[in-house]
Amino acid sequence: VHRRRHILLSAASNQSEVSQVSSNEDIISLADLRYQEWMVNDDDGGGNCNGDHAPPPNLSNFRRATAEIYHERKTEGALVFLAKLNDGGSSLVVGAAELSPIELKGAIMIAPTQLDDNRRLLYVTDVVASSSHRRLGIGSKLMYAVEETACKLGSQCICLHVEHDNKVARRFYERLGYVYVDTSGSGEVDCTTDGLVSLSLLEESIAVSQSTLLETETKTQTESIVTLNTHLLAENAGTVGQLVMMKRLVPSAYAPITQLTDYHQALQM
Repeated sequence: VHRRRHILLSAASNQSEVSQVSSNEDIISLADLRYQEWMVNDDDGGGNCNGDHAPPPNLSNFRRATAEIYHERKTEGALVFLAKLNDGGSSLVVGAAELSPIELKGAIMIAPTQLDDNRRLLYVTDVVASSSHRRLGIGSKLMYAVEETACKLGSQCICLHVEHDNKVARRFYERLGYVYVDTSGSGEVDCTTDGLVSLSLLEESIAVSQSTLLETETKTQTESIVTLNTHLLAENAGTVGQLVMMKRLVPSAYAPITQLTDYHQALQM
């Protein structure tokens, strides 16, 4: 059994790829995956579905709504990633996740002397995986791509929400290095009873000096304190009552990457 599972894991890893949504076909595939897992299966315990037993909405309407929401959120900086399995020239979308600054608007408090740059903290939402392709390493590969892109955008920390009773998802994120934000003082990241979390982040500045023959650049890093209001974050995300998890990103943990100086470059990727 273990050997067979190892073979399946290797095959899935070799045949899968992660890319950002880039076409109408991708949007349709994204909608179909969400429809199947959120509206039809409704068995993941993650709180993504309607929570009732009403018939699912019309698929065509769901696709149309997905496209409208995707384009609206894209203009605000959200990026959607798809995990695809390639088989014989065709591909099947088996996972998706979104990296977004939207839910953090108004929830990040920065001292007036510091740069108001919410790229340093990003939010992961709408993570979904095909129920028939789970535990094959696809979710880990999907999250790796999300985190790698966050690093490219200059993010030093990402956060997400997970349901208390979704033990499978909680173990998954714990295994990837995410830690809990806790008001009790027992979590790895503590916050006040008002839901405030203070994060120490680094700002990099480049000073250019020019002599007669040479031009040199000097990079300096200064520490800045960013306060995240987790209560406002939950209200913005529609996840009040769920657990907050965070992960500090270490660029050296990912493949060699190039810093994106313009956030909107990522929208063309």
